[in-house]
Amino acid sequence: MLDLAVCVGDPRSGALAERLGLPLAGAGQPHALLLRYDDAGLCLQQSDSGKPLVVRADWLAGKAAYRQGQSEMVSRALSLSKLDNPHVVDATAGLGRDTVVLARLGAQVTALEKHPVAFALLADAYERAQRDEAACE
Repeated sequence: MLDLAVCVGDPRSGALAERLGLPLAGAGQPHALLLRYDDAGLCLQQSDSGKPLVVRADWLAGKAAYRQGQSEMVSRALSLSKLDNPHVVDATAGLGRDTVVLARLGAQVTALEKHPVAFALLADAYERAQRDEAACE
């Protein structure tokens, strides 16, 4: 079982902890992994190492911009240019990187994610992208 908790300090933390069935962790309560909100959104943080490892779904910067260059390969692999109004199911959405590439190529994408923590990170990225005008174009 993972030593995972939701870090207190954000008004959304309590609802997230309840939805995921996780404990809330305050200062001085060590856990190997923490889900926490910061200025950039929800992240999963490994807290028991010297340098914390932080994972988040971010479709607006970083690797998302790099993935834009791979669009052509994805489009060809799925023959998207030959389809009218393509609908793609991303059955293992993870952090949504392929989902975003497919949507930017014009496909209607249904993203599925089984793991509740990955889904929470994915949902947070979706909400942040909806608030960003450039991402919605």
